[in-house]
Amino acid sequence: MSELTRVAIDDLALAAIEPGFKGGYVLDAFPLLGGIVEIPALVVAGRRPGPTLMAVAAVHGNEYEGQEAVRHVFARLDPDGLRGRYLAIPVCNVFAYESRSRCTPPHLDGLNLARVFPGRVDGSPTVRLAYHLMELVRRTLGPEDLFVDFHSASEDSNYLTMVGFRDIPSPGREASEEAARHFGGCPLWRFGNQHGMFNAEVSRLGIPTVGTETTGQAGCRPEDVRVFANGLWNLLRYRGMLDDGPPPRDDGPVHTGIEVMAGATGFLRAHFPLGTDVEAGQPVGEVIDHFGSRLAEVRAPRDGRIWMQRTIPAVRADETACILGVPAT
Repeated sequence: MSELTRVAIDDLALAAIEPGFKGGYVLDAFPLLGGIVEIPALVVAGRRPGPTLMAVAAVHGNEYEGQEAVRHVFARLDPDGLRGRYLAIPVCNVFAYESRSRCTPPHLDGLNLARVFPGRVDGSPTVRLAYHLMELVRRTLGPEDLFVDFHSASEDSNYLTMVGFRDIPSPGREASEEAARHFGGCPLWRFGNQHGMFNAEVSRLGIPTVGTETTGQAGCRPEDVRVFANGLWNLLRYRGMLDDGPPPRDDGPVHTGIEVMAGATGFLRAHFPLGTDVEAGQPVGEVIDHFGSRLAEVRAPRDGRIWMQRTIPAVRADETACILGVPAT
């Protein structure tokens, strides 16, 4: 890559970047511990006008598939063949990435970046980070653009690869679902109306927003990276930013997730692998004590497919044993 451009994150004006530019930015966010918090960014400014697609990864520091996907697409893009602009933040929570953890390290504030958006300028480090990232979105994106938030499973769980949108009443709600239907290669999930998550707060602004999940577990399987990179490329095609035409539309059903709780503290024995179809009332696992006696039976509340599976057997009563994907109503 050519020499990096350094700029304050609050001064990055994507619309002012010269058409034909392709390169990396170091975004100076705020001072901390005698230095400056630096956020990496990748920018491609097409030579023809068009919308902006902003893709972010590593809101949780040990989720790696999205990081590779946004870099693969950046490497593949040619400004001469792009309409509009591509902006990617490979690592949002630089604190968590450096510590190889899901959340910011305790010596800073120990917070989960995905729970503190839209943040505050006068907050703790993670809260301030959320503020500056959110302000970048506000300045950069509008209802004609697209925001993509890449996530994957944590170290103690495993997800099927999926793409989804937030069920949040806003002008961007239908456009978000339509974008998700053009991602390709994985099931469709309608996420709930949560607060504090980056993609939820962007959705609330009326900006079309897509989110993902995949295997994760602090790994980076090439097949998962490939699905994410292909999906991101499909979204560029869908928004008319490339010349190779729109991708196929997924007309299949949309699903929601139902959490199935462990019900007891002990050792979780899962009865089925990820992706198994189960029926209402069917035992999907059990929690046992140190001597092998059953403490609780874990049953499916509805017909569905196991979309998330807990992979660490040690479990507490109030923790999720699995998530079932069921048709949305």
